[in-house]
Amino acid sequence: MKGFGVPIVRLIQRKSASAVIRRTHGSHGKYMQADSTGRGESPAEKAGKRRSWLRRMLKLAGVLILVAILLGLFWLRGALYNRFVHYPKEEAAWQALRAGRQPVTDNAGWAEYRGILHSHSHFSHDSEMSFEKIREALDVAKLDFICLSDHCVEGRADFNGQWRGLHDGKLFVPGFEMNDGIMPFGVAAGVVLSNRTDPAVLAR
Repeated sequence: MKGFGVPIVRLIQRKSASAVIRRTHGSHGKYMQADSTGRGESPAEKAGKRRSWLRRMLKLAGVLILVAILLGLFWLRGALYNRFVHYPKEEAAWQALRAGRQPVTDNAGWAEYRGILHSHSHFSHDSEMSFEKIREALDVAKLDFICLSDHCVEGRADFNGQWRGLHDGKLFVPGFEMNDGIMPFGVAAGVVLSNRTDPAVLAR
């Protein structure tokens, strides 16, 4: 047995010096990783690894936040354009119109009528307002007339279905909102227009 003891011990020593081994501590089976010299990680090394892991996590979080911001800006690009470009230009145009107003004297022979030039009724897919409710709203708002601009039903603008003329002192002007910005108002009863018609023909 003595002849086999020395080579076995030397073999074990060589393996422990050239590779990372695990040794058990106590009866709980816990393991500690050792390096080629057999010593464990120092507290400073462990703290360095934690700091390195934390830096990687912070970089990843920063990249994700940046991507989320860019996606949000892309999603809101239309609203941002309106808020900071389109609406300011529109307001400047309104200011120019207000500045050019000329007061009308009471004895100029003019009568003032207030109304709405674009409104939908229950004929449109995006409104549930009946003509009776619209008349009540005109009373509350102290308006005199309304030009309807309903969406076409199945591509057709049927001027037979809308209110027309005076109703309890409120003037209803029938009209539809069609393709290519065509919005015919006051078309005679019995007329039915189609979105399939050439816009140049409708504009006449």
